[in-house]
Amino acid sequence: MALTPPQTTAPHRPRVVVGVRAEDLACGGDPNPAIRAAAVLVRDTGRDHLVTARTVIDGAEVDLVLRHTGGPAPVEGRENVIVGASQGLSCICSTAVTGVRLPD
Repeated sequence: MALTPPQTTAPHRPRVVVGVRAEDLACGGDPNPAIRAAAVLVRDTGRDHLVTARTVIDGAEVDLVLRHTGGPAPVEGRENVIVGASQGLSCICSTAVTGVRLPD
């Protein structure tokens, strides 16, 4: 994901937090480019499953919450998942230090 010109000039150094809705992330999809993560929690919502998947980004553990709608749900603690983004993904960027949202 590339930052917009207003976001690159905003004071956010050294890190940016990117917020993504669970509806915009899903299990499966093309493994390149995608994120590989371990399923650590699976919640049945009745219509689908919300999966909390843990991965390492820049040396730090990160939890992602994603929606799983088709097929059997991943097994907690024993199964890895490929995390893909939907078309039209919308993100919210904020500074990691203050939490202030960066301009769009």
